[in-house]
Amino acid sequence: MNLIFKQAEKFTLYNLDSNKSYQDFIRCVNQELLQYSQFSHKVQFLETVMFEVKKEYDEHLPECTSKEDCPYNLFYESIIFFLNEQRITLSENLTEHEFKESDVIRYRTGIDEVLMKLKDIQLGQQFTYDDFSELFEELKSYFFLNKKSWNQMLAGKLLEMVAGGVISETLSKQIVSVFSTN
Repeated sequence: MNLIFKQAEKFTLYNLDSNKSYQDFIRCVNQELLQYSQFSHKVQFLETVMFEVKKEYDEHLPECTSKEDCPYNLFYESIIFFLNEQRITLSENLTEHEFKESDVIRYRTGIDEVLMKLKDIQLGQQFTYDDFSELFEELKSYFFLNKKSWNQMLAGKLLEMVAGGVISETLSKQIVSVFSTN
């Protein structure tokens, strides 16, 4: 888990208090966003906070007795709505070198595609599949990096696996090609 995820989770844990108004929580988020200089870090922070708030909301719903006029529902829904509005605005400022939402979806889809193909070699080669699975799950948490750094990290990890004899160079090139279609 990367640093921004950890900070956002901790922030939400300490600041999401239903005794506050949703406006107070949004102000706290905005204050925290000032700590980040890169738009991609701000977007990732917001997405993680939204995810954490959504988890709290989902935990509350089964116990909720008045779903239509529940103040907790309004609290969570308002936070998610306004943070999403802010996320959309910040996403517009991302450069071509940073991961936009469409890039993240494309790369995640690519990772899932590679994992599905590798599932075929899973039988009898559990160690190799587990290594790949772990590698690609870890890479999913590094979209806060710019694209060049992320792709270099992927190449480095694959090079280690080729050098260690875990995979062939041909397979490594096929995997890289999945992510090279920019």
